[in-house]
Amino acid sequence: MGKTALKAISIAVMVILSVVFVIKNTTTVVRPGNGGVKDTFGIVHPETKHGLVWRIPYVSHVTTYNTKQQTENYEEVALKASNLQMVYLDAAITYQVNDVNLPAMVQEYDMSNYVASILTPKVESALQDAIGKNDIWILVTD
Repeated sequence: MGKTALKAISIAVMVILSVVFVIKNTTTVVRPGNGGVKDTFGIVHPETKHGLVWRIPYVSHVTTYNTKQQTENYEEVALKASNLQMVYLDAAITYQVNDVNLPAMVQEYDMSNYVASILTPKVESALQDAIGKNDIWILVTD
């Protein structure tokens, strides 16, 4: 093997490694059951991304969110009945993040913990509205 062949092989290896490096740093894969939200310089793109997403390294970022059906359990939720007596109940809420609305949700809410920032306040409010309209005796079961 001559010096020229060795030089050609080393150049080919460098080119292949460079291509792999560029592809690795310019793409993100959004797996099925997830939605990707792409932002460039902090500006959120209005459409949800799926599959292979191209991005500019260090400028664009793609954050993935679970869009499958999920269940959140609430235990010992304290609520007031219409006669101001406390009612404690357990609830399980099944929900699914709509991937069409995902970019708008990212702009409006803290999505790092969307269960605490979006779901929990709405669930507690809905439960209080339902329980607060009734007298304690209607709610008690054996």
